[in-house]
Amino acid sequence: MKGVVLVYLVMLFTEMQFGVTHPKTICNSPQYLELGKTGIITCRFHKDFYTVLWYTSVDFGNSRPTVQYQNKLKAGPGYESGEFDVHPNGSLIVTEVLLKYEDVFTVAYLPSREELYDFINVQVIVIVKPDVPFPFMTQCGNVSNTCFTVADEADMECSVRGARPKVILDFIARTVEGDKNISSELVITSDGDGYTSTVITSNAFHLSPHLVLLVCKASTNIPGLFENTKSIALVQNGLVQTIPDQTTSITIQRYERMELHCTENENAFIVWKKAIPPRYVDYELLSYSVDFEQGFFGVFAEDIILENNVSLVLPSVDVQHEGEYVCFYGDGISDGVTVYNVTVVVLAYPAIDGCNDHDYCELEREYDGNLTCSVKGIRPNVELQWKAYFEDESDLILFSNPKPVIKNNGESFDVTLIVQYRVPDKRLERLTVQCRVVSVNDLMSSLAKRMDLLFVTEYPPTTRQTHQPERPNFSLWILVGVIVLLVFICGVIMVLCLSK
Repeated sequence: MKGVVLVYLVMLFTEMQFGVTHPKTICNSPQYLELGKTGIITCRFHKDFYTVLWYTSVDFGNSRPTVQYQNKLKAGPGYESGEFDVHPNGSLIVTEVLLKYEDVFTVAYLPSREELYDFINVQVIVIVKPDVPFPFMTQCGNVSNTCFTVADEADMECSVRGARPKVILDFIARTVEGDKNISSELVITSDGDGYTSTVITSNAFHLSPHLVLLVCKASTNIPGLFENTKSIALVQNGLVQTIPDQTTSITIQRYERMELHCTENENAFIVWKKAIPPRYVDYELLSYSVDFEQGFFGVFAEDIILENNVSLVLPSVDVQHEGEYVCFYGDGISDGVTVYNVTVVVLAYPAIDGCNDHDYCELEREYDGNLTCSVKGIRPNVELQWKAYFEDESDLILFSNPKPVIKNNGESFDVTLIVQYRVPDKRLERLTVQCRVVSVNDLMSSLAKRMDLLFVTEYPPTTRQTHQPERPNFSLWILVGVIVLLVFICGVIMVLCLSK
């Protein structure tokens, strides 16, 4: 063995004096072995090599090799104790990786009996995979790449726990103009056989006050230490949620499709929220979206669709969808807020007591009395009004003592209006009146029912139904037909007489 050491020293002296190098590197360095697992220090030796000697350090001196593999036979104290083994290709197998093996291993490689030993050093680094296989932000939990959170400026924190070797963490802000550095503080502490790295930033929103796409990045070149070296979170500033006074009001019928557009910025981050009743000061998260680079999105409300990663779509609106919708958007450099106030309406036409709902109606009435109309299942709550149908006849009838009755059904209302009327002109035979819905909503302002009042004084009121406001005079048409027929017959008789 003294001869082996002498040869090694001669080779080192030769390399220093004449620049001689090994014909090729056959063992990569460093190599990474996971603590507590079986590991292998891999080398690519010639297929028919003669001897491989493995040492657990570079200061092996005159000691025996830890493992010897010569002419297909294994030996050495490391092999005999079971700590090590040798692969048939000459690579060293570590039965169970321990921290003490984090050192420089040396392998003496003899291709054939006629050649000299080739000595190769391999740096072994013992690794410990972190508890969570990616950097995780405290506000997101064990989630990477799909996190949305609301946070104050002072509490954004990202960690890697129990990893070995030490991991450097950084915060960056991802913007439409590229990644921007964010000032942060890194703390690394010992954690058993590994280390815990924690990075904290208090300046996440210095570029954009409402939203930031925050990336926590682990700097490492160790393969297999992480499943993902980055975690991404779309963070809304919890200290700045000011809603602008200017809103867009939308009225939509129940069961119709609703689409709310957020912004024209194609690169924007999008966060849709809805005000929570009854106070409407807190907001529930509906959806969020990041569209550029590796886009991701989340939808958290039933029946919600995020169209083109920008517009909020409800295929079929119902009453519970009514309320205030807020879209926060930004691209990392600039941001804004869009607000919609959505009113869901249920349309219903008034019905007049004594009239069929679908037909034109005439009612015989006195010159004074009561009129009643009602509307059922309407939303929102409305008022009813009796008036003359034609504006120029408004002074022909007087309405007084209105008595509204409102029933709240939860999602809709039943409204009834009873009024007294009086017609001053006792010579008036007919007057058209209507019961209409009074609402500032354009969809509801056309809801009305009209009828003709026929005034009589000698008989009690009766009701007549007709599909037309005026009935045709069939007797007159019959008389005209008979006269025409008689004239035709007389003409025929005169012609026959003259012909004789």
